[in-house]
Amino acid sequence: MLFQYFSFFFKANPKKGFGVHSPFVYSFVNKVINDKSKENIFFEIHKYRTNLLKSDSEIEVQDLGAGSKKMKESKRKIRDIVKFSATPKKNAELLYKMIKYFESHRIIELGTSLGIGTLYLSHANPHAHIHTIEADKNTFLHAQKTFNLFNCKNIHAYNDTFENALPNILLQIKEVDMVYIDGHHDGEATLKYYNMILPFCHNDTIIVLDDIRWSKDMYQAWSKIILDNNVTASLDLFFQGIVFFRKEMQKQCFMLKI
Repeated sequence: MLFQYFSFFFKANPKKGFGVHSPFVYSFVNKVINDKSKENIFFEIHKYRTNLLKSDSEIEVQDLGAGSKKMKESKRKIRDIVKFSATPKKNAELLYKMIKYFESHRIIELGTSLGIGTLYLSHANPHAHIHTIEADKNTFLHAQKTFNLFNCKNIHAYNDTFENALPNILLQIKEVDMVYIDGHHDGEATLKYYNMILPFCHNDTIIVLDDIRWSKDMYQAWSKIILDNNVTASLDLFFQGIVFFRKEMQKQCFMLKI
């Protein structure tokens, strides 16, 4: 990981977007990634996250994916799940701004966890339909409490495996505007989900992959995805990757410090 970080650091463009020659990507970098504005909902969600980080409550968790690098026991404290598994604040705010910028309506999240990241997706566009999948029952139940607490009416939550739930969701919504893949953390599985999603993508679809450097096989999966002929632009943000399918663009891959 340290070697990859230094390699990335010297190759990546600065966060201001200098050296990015694609007008679309340059605009995205400056209007979304470099947007430092704070919405009121950010403070509300952050307060909730802070409260959970103080919680001594425990739940029994069954890992159906690659599992956690930090949490090996099946019985876990809520605060540890928030610390090690919830979408980081910076990443979650970026997802929120992406949805607002692109006006995404049909959104899929693979990996609900406690639902903190899902709150950002929900509030970014109250008229959107957020389909989120969490396989573990107790984690799912805690996420449901989170959604109720924030009165989220546009979240459709599924307590199932990605493999079982994803095909049915895709057939139901027919097209997808944004997908956030934040679970399983297995390269082969990630490629499988990507290939399931691909036929339902359109010109303005965005796929965001979290933890692309989680393991060697996750990075290999990311490397294969950005070489796919359907992908016309990709952004490597080190821990997170974003792919676009805009046919009017020439294929370009960017590495960007944020």
